[in-house]
Amino acid sequence: MMECLSCKGAGRKPNFQKCTTCQGAGRISQDVAGEQQALNLAGVLEMTPTSDGDSSKSILTQQDMMDLFNDTIMESGVWMRKVNPCMAREAELGEHIQTKVGKMITSDTVVGEAGMVIIAPTADQEEYFLNTAKFSRNWRLPGTAVTNAVFHKRGYRKYHPQESVKKVYRLKEIDVQRSTITLFKTSWGATQQMPVGDFLCSCGEGCLREIYLMPADVISQYEEAYEYDAFEENSSSEEDDVDRHAERPLSTTRIDWTQDEMIREFRPQVLQHGEKMVKVKRCNARPAVLNERVITKIGMKTTSDTVIAEEGHMVIQAATLDHELYALPQEKFAMNWEMPGKEIMNTSLRENGWMRYTPKLVVKTFLEITENEIHKVPTRKFRTKWGVVQSMHVGDYLCLNGEGEASELYIVVKSSHSQYLPLAKVLGDSASQLLGKTVSETMFRFHFQTLCAQGVQKDQIHKHLYEVTQSWHIDDIDDTDVASRTVACAFELICAAAGGALLIVAPLEDLRKLDDPRRTRTVSADKDYLINRLATCGGVQSEDFKRGFLEFTEHTSNDRWPHDYRDERARGLPKDGAVLLEHTGQPWMCAVKLRGIPVTEFEWPGFGTRHETALEVTCFLERVVTFVRSDAGSVHVLFKNGEEPIAYCVE
Repeated sequence: MMECLSCKGAGRKPNFQKCTTCQGAGRISQDVAGEQQALNLAGVLEMTPTSDGDSSKSILTQQDMMDLFNDTIMESGVWMRKVNPCMAREAELGEHIQTKVGKMITSDTVVGEAGMVIIAPTADQEEYFLNTAKFSRNWRLPGTAVTNAVFHKRGYRKYHPQESVKKVYRLKEIDVQRSTITLFKTSWGATQQMPVGDFLCSCGEGCLREIYLMPADVISQYEEAYEYDAFEENSSSEEDDVDRHAERPLSTTRIDWTQDEMIREFRPQVLQHGEKMVKVKRCNARPAVLNERVITKIGMKTTSDTVIAEEGHMVIQAATLDHELYALPQEKFAMNWEMPGKEIMNTSLRENGWMRYTPKLVVKTFLEITENEIHKVPTRKFRTKWGVVQSMHVGDYLCLNGEGEASELYIVVKSSHSQYLPLAKVLGDSASQLLGKTVSETMFRFHFQTLCAQGVQKDQIHKHLYEVTQSWHIDDIDDTDVASRTVACAFELICAAAGGALLIVAPLEDLRKLDDPRRTRTVSADKDYLINRLATCGGVQSEDFKRGFLEFTEHTSNDRWPHDYRDERARGLPKDGAVLLEHTGQPWMCAVKLRGIPVTEFEWPGFGTRHETALEVTCFLERVVTFVRSDAGSVHVLFKNGEEPIAYCVE
């Protein structure tokens, strides 16, 4: 019997079941998860009662998956189409094909019928099996010869995907919690697990024929298929569901709109109803390499695919949720970013030519895309001024840049909107002088409101924090007192820290806004080590929690856990990222990087990235107290007074 990481008892069953001691799911590390999955796939499964009382069931069937996820996938999923070619060969009867993505085994198949073995065009180049009928539905026959002599000799050929679409849905924690069982059987007999963050994929549209798992690493093979939405809307309502939702090619005789057509149709509307915005977040950039391919991928959308065909280009890494790359000619780059750039601190990035750049004041006009705009463009696609075809999607933005004949229209996706602020907020009283006029990019500088921290004694800060948490509107009135105690403990903890740290306390409803798939994301810096450790300690008031947090903040020469640390799981892992606490005192996420948080109109001169993140989080969330400690030892406490952030420095 394995040890439960939640209660430290010996009652934890395999990781898809509850612990018999504490009845908690318990968190497990990635390495343990991989070992456990191997056991699961081998059939070493303990029986778990299901909702219908059937205690013999340990793996969900396809019908169970339909019942649990059909409506969710159809309502919240995204139509997607595979875009990358693969290599494949004929399978041999009795051949054993194991599909492994990262450390996760997603399929383990013994070939029992005619079919093909496919090498996926992903980072892992994992192999998987499809029978002949399913392969022909997904890949164009007869394929073409491969140039690699080794693969050619083994019978591999190159195949391009059919233009069919699938519904793809990202699994959330609430989805996995629907059942104590997170293993299910695919239609081809493989056993798959449902980790949070991976995707459920339905093969076929509308009436689902099957559901299977698609690991997050595999999603790079796909792009969103907006054309299918238009096809569905134009389908005859008299057709039966099976015919209307059968897999159909997405090719169309309609032609994507040109840039001139977009300017003619939308420029007056954007100018009349749009909002003037300026980019305010800095970026990393480096010189491009000749013949380099730069793919811009935002979420699941490929918005640009460029091959550098001539000298004089820059590759930019955007300061967004996805940190996507894109390319600009140096001439255009210099129009948008202050030159020269500043040296970057990260050694590996600096050695590869990356530098830090501040945006110039370039005014662009944004119009949020609605169904009204989409219906005007038959294919929902248009060609940008630089030759890339972009798709229109509700919630993204049409961006008008430039004046007169030099103007251009392109898409800014919703998650990238956080780089911008309204012109009026940036320039304050100066904005009225610019509206409706041509703007010189270098004429004005940003005018952020400056955050000034007040020096306050500890006992006074405790009183202010009590008043702040008592004002939080929480469902259970007793929880406000719990929140007050949690914030008080967190304050003492950050003051006792041995090095730099960022500690955030908020109700769970607010914390979830930091990990919203459409806008923000939390990324573990230490493979979930710290959350697995602190989640078992009993909350922020426990001695074990305090000990773990203080050790996390201890400075080392390389900001990593020592290689001789007593806990082997921690050795060599980064000591980096924020610790997020629920108002109850339980850790929600630990050692995480926060991405996609909207920029704020406030600046905090003289402080670095950790303090900047603390300020942005405080402005972004409604109910929050943020504690930040510098490496030098100064402690700041941030919270909101109405819409304004307040900062205290501990004296």
